[in-house]
Amino acid sequence: MSGSEPLFADQDWYLARPEPTVERTGLLEPRSPPLGPGARGGLDYTLRTRTDRLPVYTPGAEGILRPYARRTVTVTGKIVRVDGADEIWVATIGPGPA
Repeated sequence: MSGSEPLFADQDWYLARPEPTVERTGLLEPRSPPLGPGARGGLDYTLRTRTDRLPVYTPGAEGILRPYARRTVTVTGKIVRVDGADEIWVATIGPGPA
């Protein structure tokens, strides 16, 4: 794992969001998303920074993220409010600072 890996940086649905691109560094933790009616898929990880715990929206990218689980990572993405809560949509991900 060296450098950043692109995830959704070139996807139309990501690019269409008006939120500014931000960079966040934190621990990528596996998460059990809620089940039941109205539950959203693609939120299998949480990014825990010094000040936030953001669900990470990465539909279909679980295999790419698995090697980063339980590690400090740097994520470039957009913080998007969905159903009254913030989550981060990932453009790129890479190892955090050593």
